[in-house]
Amino acid sequence: MKNKLTHHIKNKIGKWQVIYSEERNFIWFKNAKVAGTSMYRGIMKKEIYDLIGYKDNPEEFDKWWDNLTDEKLDDYFKFAFVRNPYDRLVSAFNHIIMEETLTKLYKYWPIIKPNDVLQPTNIEFYQLFMLFSLFTKRGLQSYNINDDSVHWMPQNNHVEMDGYQIVDFVGKYENLEVDWKYVANKIGVSEELPFLGASNTSKESSKTREEQQNLHWSDFYMDLDTIKDVSKFYRRDIDIFQYNDCETHLLRKQEELIRT
Repeated sequence: MKNKLTHHIKNKIGKWQVIYSEERNFIWFKNAKVAGTSMYRGIMKKEIYDLIGYKDNPEEFDKWWDNLTDEKLDDYFKFAFVRNPYDRLVSAFNHIIMEETLTKLYKYWPIIKPNDVLQPTNIEFYQLFMLFSLFTKRGLQSYNINDDSVHWMPQNNHVEMDGYQIVDFVGKYENLEVDWKYVANKIGVSEELPFLGASNTSKESSKTREEQQNLHWSDFYMDLDTIKDVSKFYRRDIDIFQYNDCETHLLRKQEELIRT
């Protein structure tokens, strides 16, 4: 197939997750829930005059997008950041399901206080766990890359095609400070990355989701079926980005729960 990589980017990543700069000569495949807001709003938009993304510059972006070819792609420095898929899914669940969806339905949910930003104190943990477990069983199993949220889209689409890496650099959320400095030096922007959250709660506070809820991501995986469902859905991400230790941690934790 001619322009195979271009076809992959357009059909497996999508224009909403592609940001580029001609002057700095880079393409960023912006992966959801991996500090992208801090990178984009905190630094890039402030320091790169010709930064183009579909959301802010749809007409200019489409001109570039429509003329994209594999040959042109070769000229850019291409990068993406990834995150432990178990942790990333919890972050996406809290942002999209708990904050955006349930707050719109607050009048039908007595456990949610009207006019409040949704906080963990408004809902019991067992209710939170039940919602998360149901989401992993129903939401992930019926996921459609073209119709559903990119927030739980498998991350390997951003970095590989047919088993071959398509980016020049893959940064990790867990090594964000060091990996961001590498990218910052390559594209000529500030090395110090600010914390800017995209969620409603993080806009009210500088605290992370884990600090606000006092829950570690692994606390959401309370039964073996949930662990298996998520592991199956993100199998490729877990293997190629080497998050197998996270899977092992969850399985061992589950064994301990069963013994007690």
